[in-house]
Amino acid sequence: MAVVSGQMPQFASDHLLVSREGHIMAERFDTRTWKVSGDPQSLGNARYFSVSTIGVLAYHESSAESELKVFDRSGNALATPGPLAIYDWPRFSPDGKSIAVTVPDPKSSTDDLWVYPVMSGPPARITFGPFDGCPTWSPDGTELAYSVRENGKWSIRRRRLDGSRPEETLYANDTDEFGLPIDWSRDGRYLSMHLSNKQGIYSNWTLPLAGGKAFRPAATAGLNASEYEGRFSPDGRWLTFFSYETGRPEVYAVPFPRAGSKSQVSTTGGWLPRFGGKDLFYVTMGNRLMAAQFHTQPTFGVESIHPLFQLDFPNPPDRTSPLYDVSPDGQRFAVLTGDRSKTTTITLLTNWPAELKR
Repeated sequence: MAVVSGQMPQFASDHLLVSREGHIMAERFDTRTWKVSGDPQSLGNARYFSVSTIGVLAYHESSAESELKVFDRSGNALATPGPLAIYDWPRFSPDGKSIAVTVPDPKSSTDDLWVYPVMSGPPARITFGPFDGCPTWSPDGTELAYSVRENGKWSIRRRRLDGSRPEETLYANDTDEFGLPIDWSRDGRYLSMHLSNKQGIYSNWTLPLAGGKAFRPAATAGLNASEYEGRFSPDGRWLTFFSYETGRPEVYAVPFPRAGSKSQVSTTGGWLPRFGGKDLFYVTMGNRLMAAQFHTQPTFGVESIHPLFQLDFPNPPDRTSPLYDVSPDGQRFAVLTGDRSKTTTITLLTNWPAELKR
């Protein structure tokens, strides 16, 4: 049986349609072998859709588009670096002056990486397909690691922003369903990855960039529940992530790379943890941004937690996809903010199979 990432899977006209990161994606599906083939193709930008047996696709446009906004700790909007679009995975550069983000190309129906200046200036397109996403900055801000899907296969690659070196493949493994880069350690030694196996279990892995095999951090290697978003602490001694092992997402911190006990950060549900400045930030189930003060000596511990402001994510928020990021100094937040101007728009696409590239 094939495991396909996405939400709301529906089968029609020899294709499997899913909602994936704000796109309706179609892949050819063989009902005899239960396998998909070829590259996924985009049919529209939405998270909600329904497909009929006579070739009609209906989808709700408002759930995908968002604004890329920058806020301070009080929730005041400081800037809107980019226009309304289907953004995903915003990431502050190490100097806090730019934001890398995944943006679809409406003409080619592919995803690419763009870098937007926070305050002013034109954006720069970094990649040109086929499907490039999930940008992660190198510590010096000269490179991006990202996920690529091409010819039905995925890989994690990196490239210099100035184009002075060819694109390089860092990791690929056909035994996994897909892989995403999550974080680059401050010392440049490790890349944290988010891998999904054929059974649909997500886990945190670490790739040594000087050479060597990818490994699961010792403190989380025994977990059976899916775990997401392994992020390094500024000193590189701790890894934070969120997991559904209790039935709802909660934020945890563990030693890295050594074994050790797990510390729970959130207590009433939490996801998308981010280190910034002297705080560890996360989002509640109600999309409230929280700031946790913590200590790391003699072990990791939370001293206090207080709320900052409400986040207005696109509906519905995908609780496995990064929808915001924190500047390195912990003072600003790049947030994908929902577009509320199309809340009643329903689009009908007739004969949608004809839209697919043959």
